[in-house]
Amino acid sequence: MAAIFPTIKAIQAAITLGTGCSLGPEGPSVDIGKSCANGCAEMMENNRERRIALVAAGSAAGIASGFNVAVAGCFFAIETVLRPLRAENSPPFTTAMIILASVISSTVSNVLPGEKAAFIVPTYELKSTAELPLYLILGMLCGVVSVAFRQLVVWFTKTFDLIRKKFGLPAVVCPALGGLGAGLIALRYPGILYWGFTNVDEILHTGKSASAPGIWLLAN
Repeated sequence: MAAIFPTIKAIQAAITLGTGCSLGPEGPSVDIGKSCANGCAEMMENNRERRIALVAAGSAAGIASGFNVAVAGCFFAIETVLRPLRAENSPPFTTAMIILASVISSTVSNVLPGEKAAFIVPTYELKSTAELPLYLILGMLCGVVSVAFRQLVVWFTKTFDLIRKKFGLPAVVCPALGGLGAGLIALRYPGILYWGFTNVDEILHTGKSASAPGIWLLAN
């Protein structure tokens, strides 16, 4: 089962994304990487610290392959896996494992699908140091939005769980309801559907005057 479970997850992700899920491949890449690492941990010594290190390396590899950026994979694994789990006593060379997994994953992604940046960032020039405080404000706003997003995820999770228990619905119905809700929103705002990084690229290059459907919603 340790080898079958990651394979099933990969097939599920491919089918879900291929049928129009409004998510990108980055999230499933992380989940598949973690599942593969967890499967390796199952076949090895059942040690909590070793398992955490392997899961962190798998997560880093997933992010590195999804965004084609090895450095982002390293920071993601350290911040979201090692730090929350208080892995101070992680095995030696854990950081080296994470870096190696990220670099190899990013390299394989470059060799097989071809080298392509996730975002095409236009050339930007800092014209005045007076702009720096604006970035500080932007960072704080992003932090507030991030917290609000996490709280919404928790709220919707509890809401769907209550609905499922109240009406006696099977667990498989909840993702279908979520897909239905996303589809209804997409009728008015098609930009919420996954368009690769087209939406982000057009915001970076043209601001609000972009051609992708629903792009103005993301730019606001």
